Amino acid sequence: MQESTSGMNELAVEAEKISFLIDDLNTAVSNFKIEKKSKKKNTEKAPSETSQDTQGVETSAANA
Repeated sequence: MQESTSGMNELAVEAEKISFLIDDLNTAVSNFKIEKKSKKKNTEKAPSETSQDTQGVETSAANA
């Protein structure tokens, strides 16, 4: 019985970690969408800056 309770506790911990990762990913996606919209409005930025910013967002989302 203790073994199944311990396993359930481990699953709960892992589920909580996954929940935090999903929240972080959703935040990164939201920030990316906001950034993308603001860059469409601001045409003064060079294309190279845009690609660098995009890579940074993708990296932070992957690391989350």
